[in-house]
Amino acid sequence: MGSGRLGCCRSVLPAGRGGEMVAEQTRKSKWRKAGLWTCGVGSALVVMVLCAFVGTLIVAIAFPVFSRVRSKATRTKCLSQLHQLSLAMKEYTDDHAGRYPRHQGWEDALVPTYVGRDMLKCPSEKNADVGYALSESLGGRRARDVKSPDTVPVFYDCEPGTQYVAHRHGGAAPAAFAAFADGDVRRVSPGQMIRPTAEPEATEGEDEGAGPDG
Repeated sequence: MGSGRLGCCRSVLPAGRGGEMVAEQTRKSKWRKAGLWTCGVGSALVVMVLCAFVGTLIVAIAFPVFSRVRSKATRTKCLSQLHQLSLAMKEYTDDHAGRYPRHQGWEDALVPTYVGRDMLKCPSEKNADVGYALSESLGGRRARDVKSPDTVPVFYDCEPGTQYVAHRHGGAAPAAFAAFADGDVRRVSPGQMIRPTAEPEATEGEDEGAGPDG
């Protein structure tokens, strides 16, 4: 009887059907695993693209800010150097009967006794050792003879090797910096007139061509 029941059970499933079911379950398991793997890779790619986008956005926002900060620091340093040159010139005139040095070679008259050579280089001008000019009209003259000292520049930003004003500061609104005979240091826009070759008024009877030793 036992063997009869067994034979009946065996007849329920056709031969080989059990193996097909196992194979089908295995395939379904592989598909599920493959689906999970694909989903994981897709998520990782989305995260990478998102991170790259956020990084690019941060750089795009931060770069102009850093640029403005650096530009402001450069302008501040230039103003400071012109102020130092103005003080050095005051000391020089005090030591030389109130006269400015001759225009030709004024740098050597101030360096190194009154100021360091690094003060002559404008931080915005990378291609020249001297980024400032001494007003040509002041060479060898007495400081007290300058009328309206608040309008007469002593030092100013210049194009390398020339007396031309260099408006190298300010970006969209370019400007030059100048140290005036009254000791003030301020910005000069292109619309403002600087006359570095204008003759200052001299005291009557004064030899206008005399130098510091004249």
